[in-house]
Formats: sequence, structure tokens, C-alpha cells
Amino acid sequence: MKDRYLRALKLLSEHGWLLLIMGLLLRLPLEIGVLVFGEQLAALPLLQIVLGMVWLLLPPYFAAVIIAALDTYHAGRYATLPSAMAEGARGYIRTLQAYALTMLAMLITLPLFLLPSLYVGTRLAFALPVALLERSGGVAAVKRSWQLSKGRELDIAACFAVALLSIAVAIATERLGPLPGSSAFLPARVGSSVLQVFLQVAYFTLIVDYYRELVLPKPKGGSGGESGEVLYKPLDEMVKRED
Repeated sequence: MKDRYLRALKLLSEHGWLLLIMGLLLRLPLEIGVLVFGEQLAALPLLQIVLGMVWLLLPPYFAAVIIAALDTYHAGRYATLPSAMAEGARGYIRTLQAYALTMLAMLITLPLFLLPSLYVGTRLAFALPVALLERSGGVAAVKRSWQLSKGRELDIAACFAVALLSIAVAIATERLGPLPGSSAFLPARVGSSVLQVFLQVAYFTLIVDYYRELVLPKPKGGSGGESGEVLYKPLDEMVKRED
């Protein structure tokens, strides 16, 4: 587990700035809508609907682009925004399906109590990487994630906490941040967006590394991820998953 975090830190130190820029550019349409029309949103229901659709449909594409870029880095190649966006677009429908099923499962269990919902979230944490990198449909990706995460809930929960922290920042900004039109609104919004994107990138960096550690062949004479060496391969050389 320690080696996993060290690998993630190494990757973020080398490529984190580009991943952050990618994430911020993907959030740009939503942020522009809020910044430009923040004070008028209450009087523009159509714009509210449009921004709401962007808010619902953007996260899975954001995830697909970042996961594609991370996989490219792991394969020893340099990821560019156009190539990552193209790969994310090709896998968007699959990623959207996995994302929707994951959110639905968490929402269904949420009324029971918070812990069951978080447990489901940790068990389905690999659904998005599986959907994109294994080219699986939503249902197959969810099933695959449930299989891979069995017995690894605590390790995944440590990664999942980073994603929850990003959500907490977003909620705090909306509830406690300056109101639209005030002088502090723009700096607060920009700072919150940068922090949220960084935490989301860090989360996917950890999850993709963990996923690849589980599904790729271990180096001969080594113990895979715990040895600090993982045999990373590009998308077209991914090993076939076991049924």
C-alpha cells in the first residue's frame, strides 16, 4: 500500500500539472456558466437546466479523459489533451453507464445509512477504469469491480477518502463561500475548482494504479505492486480479464 502511494506521488510530481490543466479545461464550461450567469441563474430556468445537464454528464467524461491519460503515462508514453480527450470520447458511453450504475447503487443504499452507501462506493471504485480500459459495458464493469474489490475494501476506502474530500470542498464552497457578485466570489470559486480537480486527479491516480496492479501480470521474481514494480502496458496490450 505504501508503494502504491509512492508511485502515485511520483506520477503526480511528473505529470500532475498537465492532468490538472486537463481537468480544469474540462470544467471550464460549467465554471463559465456559473461565473457569468451566477446572479441571473434564478431567473433563467432554461440555463439552469443546461448547466444541470452539464453537471450530470461531465463527470464521467472527465473521469474517462483522466484515466486514459494516466494509462498512457503508465505505458511510458506522453499523453496530450487531444489524445486523452479522443480516447475518453471513444469510451464515454461505457464510462457513463458505469458511472450511472455506481451513483444509482450508492443512492439506493444511502437511505439505509451512510456507511452502506460508502461501502458500495468502495466496492465499485474500479468500475470506471474497467469500463474504459477493458472496454466493458456498464453492468459488466460494475460486476468486475465488485469482483476485484473483494477483500480490499479498507485499502480502497483510503483512496475513496480523497474523492470524498473533493465533494466536501464543493459543498463547502456552495454553502459557505461568497455570494455571486461579491468581490471574493471569483477568487473563492477559482481556488475551489483547482483544489477539487487536484483531489479528483489524485483519486483517479491512486485507483488506476491499484487497478493495474491487480489485473496486470506481475514481474518475474517480484510480487507486483508491493515490490514497487508493476508491469504497465498500453491499452491495446491489456491482458484479458478472467471470467
